[in-house]
Amino acid sequence: MALEFASERFRDCPEVVRLALQQNPLALEFAGDTCRNDPELVNIAVHGDGNALRHVGRALQNNPQIIAAAINSVGAVAVRHIQRQVARKPHLISNNRLVRA
Repeated sequence: MALEFASERFRDCPEVVRLALQQNPLALEFAGDTCRNDPELVNIAVHGDGNALRHVGRALQNNPQIIAAAINSVGAVAVRHIQRQVARKPHLISNNRLVRA
């Protein structure tokens, strides 16, 4: 992540941060506060990787659209993970419901 090693000036530059997020959505972690609270930049990050939600600025942490985008982004990954687990451990399903292991 090149943004990690960038100066504060570049970490606060929306154009630079946008380019970094397009390469790696988790680069949001290294963006300046202004960029981590920019709805457009945050949307790029969470649409690319829902795990970027943990790096969103305070002003947007409870924004329903941001949260929904993050959930939608990770949803497919979570479903595939659950499917693999169930395929290996069929006893995790009881009456068509996932049970705690």
